[in-house]
Order: sequence, then structure tokens, then C-alpha cells
Amino acid sequence: MDSSVNTMMHAVRGYFRFAHIDGLITADPAVYARLPKIHRDETRTQGLDRLELMRFLQVAQTTTVHHGALAYLLCINALRASEAAAVRIEDYADTLRSHRVLPLVGKGNKPATMPVTVPVLRALEACRGQHTSGPLVLRPVSGKPIDRRDVYRMVARMATAAGIPRHISPHSLRVRTWLGCAHRRPSARGLPPRCGRSAGAGSRRSARQPQGQCRWSSPRRLPSAGASPAGA
Repeated sequence: MDSSVNTMMHAVRGYFRFAHIDGLITADPAVYARLPKIHRDETRTQGLDRLELMRFLQVAQTTTVHHGALAYLLCINALRASEAAAVRIEDYADTLRSHRVLPLVGKGNKPATMPVTVPVLRALEACRGQHTSGPLVLRPVSGKPIDRRDVYRMVARMATAAGIPRHISPHSLRVRTWLGCAHRRPSARGLPPRCGRSAGAGSRRSARQPQGQCRWSSPRRLPSAGASPAGA
């Protein structure tokens, strides 16, 4: 596969580049090596539409309080899997301009401050229970803090229970929020900071996906934490 060759060649080129920098070789033999071109399918990563998002959040709340809090952090605040797993109870106790906020350290060690809306706060408080400190989202059975792999497993379980007929990952839930922002701000450089995105190639690919491919539509109303699913 071209992508595998490309990945391996990066290691080879790096090896010879540092060898040349350290003076171990007189010239870098891999500096002019051509890498195969990789054509990426921009439609592989798909977000949820409005009805799927509402069904996903409703199923999450009926699974466990931990699944509910995780779903709201991923779907509404667009956190990455590692960021959601690292949230602690004391993190969202601060207020900024009379609003509850969640400070976090994002990709590349970039600090960010995320607003905590009322539905998200309700889900977090339900997950917190009587605890006042420590990790927020725990494994429902063992009670241990979750990690990145647990986030992927919990999202896959909720997507299956919600009847979503395709693979859904935490990244898919972030895409849904990006595209919601891109729908209101067509330029990828205009994406709000809450999306946690820089104006890179990934942002531009997500922002220019056709509506039929990204399956995005603006939610008129999101289910509140604790609401029962439709038809229950």
C-alpha cells in the first residue's frame, strides 16, 4: 500500500537526516527520495445527522451516567477521546463571566477553555454524584478511570444501541460539531475555538464536505440530560 510505503519512508529519511546532521555521513542519500502520492477519501469520516445525534444522546443517558457524560462531552463540546478521558470533577468548578467553563490541554499541549452549557452540566453532575474530586468518567463495572481505548469502546457500544448502521468513533462525533460550525461559518479559518481546530488540511476537508456526504443538519433541540428516549 502506498500509505504504508510512505510511513516507512518517513522513518528512513529521518534516520539519514539525523545521521547527516551528526556528521556520521557526508551526504543524505534519502533527501531526494520520492514518496508515493496518497489520495485520501474525504467522505470516510462522517458525522451524525440531527436525528442520529438525538438518538445517540438519549441512548447514552439510559445506559449509565458515565456513558451520558461522555456522550455530551464528545457530541456537544467536541472533545477528543484523550481530552474527555482526562476530565476531572474539579476541572469544571470554575466560572468565567458567570458561566461554568472547562479548562483543558488540547492537542499539541495547547490550553483551551470550553464553555459548559446547561445540558452538558446536568450530565456531568449526574455522573459526578456525591464525589467532589477525582476523574469524572469511570468504567461502570470496575469504577476505574477510563482511558482513550475505553472511550472508543463506549462510543461503539452506544452507537450500536442507538441503531446507527455504520462505524462511529469519537472522531465522528467531533466531525458533527465541526460541520455544524462550518455550516454557519463556511471558511475553515472561521471555525470557533470550541471546535479545537486549527486551519489545517483536516479542517478544510471537513468544512467543504457536501451536506449529503457529511450527513449534517442543525439540531433544533437537543435532549436534556435525564430525558427519556422517545417511545420509552
